Amino acid sequence: MNDRFADNHDAGVLTSLSILFNPAIAKDSKVKHVDVVAEYLCSVGFEGCLESLGMFMNFMQSLVDSGNKIVGNSRDSANLAIKKKDVYPAAAEAAERLLVAPVSTVDCERGFSKQNLIKTCLRNRLHVSRLHKLLRISLDSRKVEEFPFDRAFMKWSSVNKRRILK
Repeated sequence: MNDRFADNHDAGVLTSLSILFNPAIAKDSKVKHVDVVAEYLCSVGFEGCLESLGMFMNFMQSLVDSGNKIVGNSRDSANLAIKKKDVYPAAAEAAERLLVAPVSTVDCERGFSKQNLIKTCLRNRLHVSRLHKLLRISLDSRKVEEFPFDRAFMKWSSVNKRRILK
């Protein structure tokens, strides 16, 4: 993960977000990560983040210390922050960003692999719109064996008056 996101410090922010909402990690260990998340949220235009995150950390720690089972894992903690958005707006924003962070890059890699199959040395001058359409067909279509050629031919021939060679 660090290799993929090292150039823009996203890996550090993602790590801090995951540590921030992990109820198994003690509050004292999260201080540095709260600062990273607060700095990130302020950079995207969110104000008053440090205090809101600190208050949420105290609230979450009190739930963990009392043995409350509502915060069993990071997802529960993030959902709790979202439910309490009116009280802890910065924590809710951080939780929403954590929950939508991509877990893997498989879809991207699959797309680039298909693009490399379509755009070869012989077809290197494809226009972007045509490449996009070919990628859509390649990624979203059925297998050739399953394609209903008869129905497609009938639809094609019914659009305009054509001479069909038999």
